[in-house]
Amino acid sequence: MVGMLFPQATIITPNIPEAEFIIKKKIVSTSDMHEVCLELTDMGAHAVLLKGGHMGTVEANDLLFDGSSFHTFTSKRVPTNNTHGTGCTLASAIAANLAKGQSIFDAVKHAKEYIQGAIENADKLKIGSGHGPVHHFYWYY
Repeated sequence: MVGMLFPQATIITPNIPEAEFIIKKKIVSTSDMHEVCLELTDMGAHAVLLKGGHMGTVEANDLLFDGSSFHTFTSKRVPTNNTHGTGCTLASAIAANLAKGQSIFDAVKHAKEYIQGAIENADKLKIGSGHGPVHHFYWYY
């Protein structure tokens, strides 16, 4: 299945647990993240944004391998329970930016800026209980 899907995608955006499931080994360091990006491109991915939010570090470090070079995106952690949909929102924002003609690097950079704002403003929403959604339209309020 992976061999059929990855080559069709411009970029894949697994988080740490998803990548561990795909490659069947633990990711515990930045060095591991680099190796995993290369392994995922060997499996057919053109570019990989390996999301490091599950690493438990002080800051969330995502690693982009665009097919030729690595780029790290560092984000501050936000104390909120409203994180539902962060991965889907990030991937959708990347896709939208690519559709606008942005490079992979710029598409990820701008999507990361967007999702950071959506997380930082998530507590303004008062929807349901438990883990609520990020605030997709924070710039309007």
